[in-house]
Amino acid sequence: MQQAADLARLLQSRADAIVCSPRLRAVQTAEVLASTWHLPFTILEAFAERNVGVYEGLTKDEARLAYPDLWQQDITRQWDTGPPGGESIQTVFERVAAGLATLEKDFAGRNVVLVAHGFVAKVIRALLTGLSWDAFFRYALKNGQAEHYTLMQGLMRDFGRPSASCDRTASQPRS
Repeated sequence: MQQAADLARLLQSRADAIVCSPRLRAVQTAEVLASTWHLPFTILEAFAERNVGVYEGLTKDEARLAYPDLWQQDITRQWDTGPPGGESIQTVFERVAAGLATLEKDFAGRNVVLVAHGFVAKVIRALLTGLSWDAFFRYALKNGQAEHYTLMQGLMRDFGRPSASCDRTASQPRS
C-alpha cells in the first residue's frame, strides 16, 4: 500500500475521477487514492488483468514445469489463442478497447486515474500509440508507475494485432 500512497502524492489529486479493475490489488490501490483525494471510484470489469487460465497464480517456472507442452507453444504470446481457461490477447484488446470507449463516453472532459494491471497497460499503450508487436512484449509499466494519456473523441486506434512498425503517434504518453 506504500506504492499507492506514493502514487497519491505524486499525482497530487489531479484527478476528477478514479476508475479501477475489479481485481483486489487494484481496488485496494483505488481505495487509498479515493481516501486521500476524497473521491469515489468506479470499478470497470473491462480493465481486469488478463486471465491466463491454467497458468493463473503460477510463476513462469511453475507454469513451464506443470504444462511443458503448452509452454513450448508460447501460448500466452499468440494473438487469437489463450491458455486453456484463459483469454487470448485479441480478447483482452477487445475488452480494454471497450473500456476505453466507456471512459471516453462517460468521463469526457475529466481527468481520470485508471488503476489497472501490467498487461492492461500494455494493451492501452498499443491501442493509443501503435506499439509494434515486439515493443508490446518489451514494454512494462512498473507497480506504482503512472503514464498520462489524453483520450479525445476518435483518437483511439482500431484494435488489432500490434503493427509491424510503430508509425502511429497520435497520443503521447508521459511517465
